[in-house]
Amino acid sequence: MSGIDQLGQRIRAATPAVDGAPPPLARVIAAIERERSRSWWARRVAAGRRTVVLALAGVLVAGGAAWAATALLSGASVAPAYVIANPGVSYGVPITSSLAILPIRAADPQGGPPWAMRVIRTTRGLDCIQVGRVVNGQLGVLGIGHAFHDDGRFHELLPQDSLWLGCQPLDKHGNVFFARGPSVQSASALSLAYNTTDQVRCNLPGFNGGPRCPPAALREVADGLLGPDAKRITVTTGGRTFTIKPYGRDGAYLIVLPSPADANAGPYGALDHAPPDAPVMTAYFKTGQTCRLGHQCPAIGIDYASPTNPSAAQLESPVHVTYQPHGTGTTSPLLASDGAGMVSVQQPGVDPGPARLTITFHAKIAVDNPNSFYDFQITRSVVNGCFGGQYLVGDGTDNTITAGRVVQFTIPLDAACHGTYRVRVFYISVPPGEDLPAVNVAITPFAGALAGHTRTPTPGHTVGTTVTTIP
Repeated sequence: MSGIDQLGQRIRAATPAVDGAPPPLARVIAAIERERSRSWWARRVAAGRRTVVLALAGVLVAGGAAWAATALLSGASVAPAYVIANPGVSYGVPITSSLAILPIRAADPQGGPPWAMRVIRTTRGLDCIQVGRVVNGQLGVLGIGHAFHDDGRFHELLPQDSLWLGCQPLDKHGNVFFARGPSVQSASALSLAYNTTDQVRCNLPGFNGGPRCPPAALREVADGLLGPDAKRITVTTGGRTFTIKPYGRDGAYLIVLPSPADANAGPYGALDHAPPDAPVMTAYFKTGQTCRLGHQCPAIGIDYASPTNPSAAQLESPVHVTYQPHGTGTTSPLLASDGAGMVSVQQPGVDPGPARLTITFHAKIAVDNPNSFYDFQITRSVVNGCFGGQYLVGDGTDNTITAGRVVQFTIPLDAACHGTYRVRVFYISVPPGEDLPAVNVAITPFAGALAGHTRTPTPGHTVGTTVTTIP
């Protein structure tokens, strides 16, 4: 097969099938011209040569059709909101060989650089989705909609910017499933995960403070991975229906549409509340199953390994607690509750006093992925002047732990803290693809088991318990 034939096959594979009756061409042209007259891009690129491509907004197209990138200068890269430098911690670090942008594009409803995505694999067995707008083969965001102070430049996304909410574990065969439904996003492509104080953008629906995004600065975006069994996705919006074909073995899809009417007026977008007239997207699979994107689709065609269910003997290890009235060093992040739903946060390294409690034990079972971890919980008496309340829950380990390693948690205490402390260390392993239990939110039910109350016991398997008294 010649190189031209191979290229043709790749283009046909990346180009989706489009079904359903499209709107009349005259209406499409009229809508595009109306938007062009109002568009930021029309003002900025008017002096240059124009190439107008009429396309159904949001439909995937193959390849990298040239855009007048010379009209768009580059600015500073997007600063990662969540930086990890250790391949064995949390999500791990991106693997260089996985950084290529997929050959699918979604035209923006108001023109300008198309949208694109890449799937970044990490050193801890996760695939992370990164979506942005593409210029000169780079994925990034635009300085519009208050992003980067409306500098009108292109800002490249770094691979580590993806290590936030867009990661899922691989199955036995290296497949992944991430069926994200449509959500309201900024036209700049600068998401919540990238929003820092020097990268201000207009506020998405559901958020208070700052300028509210006008409708023209919003998009309805859906992206995800449906695995090798995905056949097609139907999209119903604005009284019409069309169909796209997911790309490649991962079943990747990227759909960009204008935001629904009044989408900027209510608690929509990032709060997962569908705005009025939100598009309906339904995925179809080779098995005959269907699911509506954004409605907790099961992992169809994905073969996850069962989690380890250790016996008490495999996990049991003595737990040691040491009290230091004067100490230095970083403390563990934790949440504290007064038992009545009031929760306060203690961040790592923020030490309200010199005293500390150190918990140590030997981990008998190794941890090599983000779906498994060790954690602790404490019940204690409420004392005036002592940080927190009756229940304390740690943030858990987030790193690779070899069997036999000593694990340590350090809890900050105020000088006024005293009394009896009951400590429980536990281990949790959750099947890939399922949500981790909300250990750090519903504290009271967890602590009830230690306190002797008739409440739901803490999830996870007990490693050991101990009691200590602080004078």
